[in-house]
Amino acid sequence: MKRSGTEGDPKTGLTAVVAVVGTVLLVLTIVALQALYYHVEDDIYAELYAEPNLDLKMVRAQQLELLNSYGWVDREKGLVRIPIDRAMELFVADPNAGAVAAGAAGEGAAKTP
Repeated sequence: MKRSGTEGDPKTGLTAVVAVVGTVLLVLTIVALQALYYHVEDDIYAELYAEPNLDLKMVRAQQLELLNSYGWVDREKGLVRIPIDRAMELFVADPNAGAVAAGAAGEGAAKTP
C-alpha cells in the first residue's frame, strides 16, 4: 500500500476552528468571572458600609449635642459641662488647671466659680 504524504498531517482548518472557539470560550469565561466578582464585591460593600439605622444616628446626634453645648452636670455640686473645643482651649492655656479641676470634681468636669 502506497502512503500519501499528507495522511498524518494535522488538518489546519480544524485546528484553526478549535483555536478560535477555545479563545472565544476563554474570553467569555474571564468576562463572566469578572462580572461575578464585581457583583459579589458590590454586595459585600453595600453590606459593610450600609447607611446606619435611625437609632444609631439619634445616639450620635445626642452625643454631639453633649460634646458641643453648655449644661449642668450636677447643680447641687456646681458641676457644669462645657463644649469640648472650649475645654481644649482652656487646657492648652493652663494645663495644670485641668488636673486641679478634674481632681476637685471627681468626674473630670470643671467646677463653677
